[in-house]
Amino acid sequence: MFLARFEPNSGTKEITEFYLPKDCPCFCSGCMRCCVEDESKCKDFEHVRHIAKAIMEADLIVMTSPAYAMHATGAMEALLDHFAPRWMPHRPAPEMFGKRAVIITQCLGGGAKQAAKDIKHSLS
Repeated sequence: MFLARFEPNSGTKEITEFYLPKDCPCFCSGCMRCCVEDESKCKDFEHVRHIAKAIMEADLIVMTSPAYAMHATGAMEALLDHFAPRWMPHRPAPEMFGKRAVIITQCLGGGAKQAAKDIKHSLS
C-alpha cells in the first residue's frame, strides 16, 4: 500500500523490490574479507551486489520486516550484516549520507519498535 503512491505512472522512475530470503539467502560468515580486502571477496557477493547497487542508486530506501522474537527477521539481519563495510565503523559509503529511508514493521503484539530499531541502527 505504501509503494502504491510511487507507481511509475505517478512520475516515479522505477521501483526495485527484493524479497528476503529469496534474493539474499546467505548468512554472513563473519570472515571480514569485505572489510579488510574488498566487498567483491565476500562469498555471497553475487547475491549482495544487486541489492547494494539498487540501494546506492535509490532515492528512497524502504525496508520492511515483521517482528520475530521481538526483532527484525533473521533474513533482514543477514542482509544488514552483508552491508557492514558500508557502515560508519568501516568504510562508510558517501552515497548513503543523503539517503532517506522508511522502515515498516508489523507484528501481532510487541516487537515492532525493536524490529525497526534493528534496521535503523544499521542505516544510521
